[in-house]
Amino acid sequence: MKKRVISFLMVVVLLTSLVPMGAFAALGDTEIITQPGDVSVDVGGTATFTIEASNPNSTDLKYIWFDAKQVNTDNINDYTSFVKEAEKVKLGDKKTLVLNNVTEDMDGMTIRCAVYYTKLLLIVHDLSLSNTATLRIRPPECKAHTLEKIEAAAATCAREGNVEYYYCTVCERYYLDKDCLYQTDLASCTIPKLTTHDDIVLVAAKDATCCEKGCIEHWACQTCGQAFADETGSVELENSKVELAIDAAKHTNLVHNDAVAATCSEQGTIEHWYCDGCDKYFTDAAGTVSISKLKLDVDKDKTNHTNLVYYPPKAASCNEEGNIPYYYCDGCKDYFSDAAGTKKISKSDTTLNKLDHNYVWKAFDVDGIEYHAQECSKCGDLKNTGSHTGGEAYCGGKAACGTCGFEYGAVDPDNHIHTEKQIIVEPTLEKDGLCNIYCTDCEKIVAENVTISYTETCDHQLVKIEEVPAKCESCANASGVKEHYECSICGAIFSDADGKAPISDASTLTIEPLKHYIAEISGTQIPNMKVQEWAYDALGHWKVCKFCDYKFTSTFNTHTMVSGEPTCCSGNTCLTCGYDDGQRDPANHSGGTEKVGACEPEGDKPGYTGDTKCLGCGEIIERGRAYYTPCEGGCAASLEAVPAVEKTCTEDGVKAHYICNKCKNMYLDKGATVPTDEAGIIDPCTGHDLHPGKNALTSVDLASLLKNLDISTDDLLNMIKNGDFSSMQDITFEGLLAKLSLKDIDHCYDDTYHWLGCQRCGKTLEDLRPELEKNGITLNERWYELSAKQAHSGGVADCKNKAICDECGEAYGQLGKHRYDAVVTAPTCTEKGYTTHTCGSCKESYVDSYTPAAGHKIVRGRCENCKQTFPNPFVDVDSGSVYYEHVLWAYYYDPQITAGTDATHFSPSAPCTRGQVVTFLWRAAGRPQPQSAGLSFSDVSNSGACQPYYTAILWAAENGITTGYEDGSFRPHNQVTRAEFVTFLWRYYGKPTPSNLDNPFVDVSPNSVFYRAILWAAEQGITLGYGNNDFQPNKICSRWQVVTFLHRAMS
Repeated sequence: MKKRVISFLMVVVLLTSLVPMGAFAALGDTEIITQPGDVSVDVGGTATFTIEASNPNSTDLKYIWFDAKQVNTDNINDYTSFVKEAEKVKLGDKKTLVLNNVTEDMDGMTIRCAVYYTKLLLIVHDLSLSNTATLRIRPPECKAHTLEKIEAAAATCAREGNVEYYYCTVCERYYLDKDCLYQTDLASCTIPKLTTHDDIVLVAAKDATCCEKGCIEHWACQTCGQAFADETGSVELENSKVELAIDAAKHTNLVHNDAVAATCSEQGTIEHWYCDGCDKYFTDAAGTVSISKLKLDVDKDKTNHTNLVYYPPKAASCNEEGNIPYYYCDGCKDYFSDAAGTKKISKSDTTLNKLDHNYVWKAFDVDGIEYHAQECSKCGDLKNTGSHTGGEAYCGGKAACGTCGFEYGAVDPDNHIHTEKQIIVEPTLEKDGLCNIYCTDCEKIVAENVTISYTETCDHQLVKIEEVPAKCESCANASGVKEHYECSICGAIFSDADGKAPISDASTLTIEPLKHYIAEISGTQIPNMKVQEWAYDALGHWKVCKFCDYKFTSTFNTHTMVSGEPTCCSGNTCLTCGYDDGQRDPANHSGGTEKVGACEPEGDKPGYTGDTKCLGCGEIIERGRAYYTPCEGGCAASLEAVPAVEKTCTEDGVKAHYICNKCKNMYLDKGATVPTDEAGIIDPCTGHDLHPGKNALTSVDLASLLKNLDISTDDLLNMIKNGDFSSMQDITFEGLLAKLSLKDIDHCYDDTYHWLGCQRCGKTLEDLRPELEKNGITLNERWYELSAKQAHSGGVADCKNKAICDECGEAYGQLGKHRYDAVVTAPTCTEKGYTTHTCGSCKESYVDSYTPAAGHKIVRGRCENCKQTFPNPFVDVDSGSVYYEHVLWAYYYDPQITAGTDATHFSPSAPCTRGQVVTFLWRAAGRPQPQSAGLSFSDVSNSGACQPYYTAILWAAENGITTGYEDGSFRPHNQVTRAEFVTFLWRYYGKPTPSNLDNPFVDVSPNSVFYRAILWAAEQGITLGYGNNDFQPNKICSRWQVVTFLHRAMS
């Protein structure tokens, strides 16, 4: 029994391994035919959701209904995990989900269904998810209704009527009485339209003009607008038989406009006539030869100036610009140098710049008041007016103003500033002399018998005495001396080098000794910063007296180290005191460099550029090179290329280089900008890289493998890999090597083979055997067996990973193909549909097969698909009309096709023009941008009345939807017929051939250019025609018919 169980489990494992990976990863072929829809029920009611699905691989589909808010759909690719999660919150497992006795808190529940089937081992296949359906709980019937009374309205031939009823805005129920005893529904309250007409009036015949249709005499219902051939309203008339087309030749008001000559600033116009009825222009009085508004214009005439004004020359001054003579036209705003206005110049050409002022100082004396000012010598302008100040009056002259330099005021006879000494008795070093003081200005003796010392008459030879800084008070000779000058002849001392500032008291030169502490105003003693400097050790730093090593103990602190990269001569330093922790990086040189050993070439003897030496540590960090005297003008023209020689594992190579065949210098580039020498071109060999773990090939002591060791085989294999056999016991080396595989040691490989050998040159150990044995290296034959090149084998590749070789354990070959599974996302009313393809292995995905948004399917103001409500903005579109849904579709379509004729009117019976219908079609197509630059239609421009239709007409013409008329016009304002519009639609859809060419309409000829388009439209259900098998192709297409045809075509 146990063997059976084991055998069964082995079969299970085997079968599981055969299951395709896609079964576990991606969505499959299950197609949901009918999606569950939203459901609205009363509290306590029953909600029913239904789904229809199929799969070509199974008829036994499984269903799991669940609340989408409680299940994470991100792991949908993992079928098994997803189903397990959904099972935990399962609502049902049938095609139909019935929820009984729903409660108010279930409002808004999002319902989804997972559909799949299972095979052997209950493995999930082809799982698909439904759309999300929403459960809506109607509010319970109110205990106190909020009623809105709807007055009774009689039905007419134009709209439905209704009986009087009441509507509760809270519980959304209808009642026939205000006491809410008789509940009803909206349909029961509605009265159908009348089929009879009460207000029929006679409409007189009216001729058509160029801008307005005419009509034949007929009767019309004032209520619904229907036309009749009789007063009783029994014979209905079609609009095409009542209306008379616009008569383009019958103008209502043709106004003559004379030709206007063009000027330099205004365009002119040719003579023409304008009809304000049809808004067209003509070149003849009869209004038969039309012309576009753009062709009326005559280009500006640059030579026809309206008012050319002459401006005479004007000299420039210091205060105002001047100008040359010129002419100015106030029409074109241009300047000219000639009276004919043909030689244009710029405004700056006419301008003469202002002159620069030339100010000079002048002195003024007005009524005895003296002052000065700066006066412009060109224009007389004054500035900086003020009184004289400064200067010194003396016996020989007045004071000179410090600002303007002019003299002012009076002479001071008692102020003698220029004097000289007249010696009476010569002074000596031992005895003073006598002199008179003589004024050289007034030539008078101003003082007699004045004592004079020898120093005053000495021809001083001054010597500078440098300052001697003071020391701290604890030092000997602590006082300092200020810098001064001393005469070497007379010994006089001075504070200046010119000997003009004598010092009479030598004690004033003394600098007092410095104290360790100084007192603040408050009396607090603080350290004197002038005597301090840092001291430090490895533990911290402190301040000491720079003179006597006195230690300021209160300043001790630990280092604030700045961490950086140590260099060859510096390590981490303290930010405060500069302490260096001694760490060094010998390879990180700093402190600058110098060249050493450089010499110039002499004759055939090469020079040397010199070695680069680090000034920080003294190490040679870059060797120089030998060189010869280079050619004059450079060597680039005389270079001979020397190709590279590849290095091998055993021999040096040579870098590609160039040799000058004149001066013998070498370069690494053909521009001779990177010099080198014999040493610089060597590409050194690297030696073989056998790389088997810790060099097990060369350091194994074969004799030690014969010892008996009590360890496992796996441990021994690891020892061989690591080259460590210190723990070997009872096992033979040959036995271990026999069990050794290539993946157990470092080996060589490429995308095709694996082998054992040099990982640089790729040689196998067998290739290297002679070289190894020559160097005394003997290997066991098992190594050589493993070294042989063998093709990779085994393993399975996928899209993420290559196959893994069973022998060497390396990846090889090509990646496998992706295995894509497709998930179709259906379009919604507003969003496109698409298909997502996801690889079950690497999760790479791409999206394609986009399908257009489905658009809203509006029925009675509500989309049947997304349940969005759409209020009717138009008072002239009744909810019971056949075109109601189509008008709302056109209004709410994105992008909007039409907004009506104003905010509250659609004007359903109004005719549509050719320009309007191609614009409707262009908007329904998504407003695509045309590729061409302009139109060839003579009556369509991007301005005026055609401007709103311009882009749409350009797009329609570009895509072959319209070709216009034979005369090159499009006639955008012409009313479009039913045949024309279905032809526009037919061309938009690529002119498809109808599958049934049987003509259902008696009034459509097979020879008509519209024949195939009309048959296609009928076949597609776009139009059903009128009764009696009539299509009425020439009948004008009204606005409601246009949006109806368009909606049917786009649905």
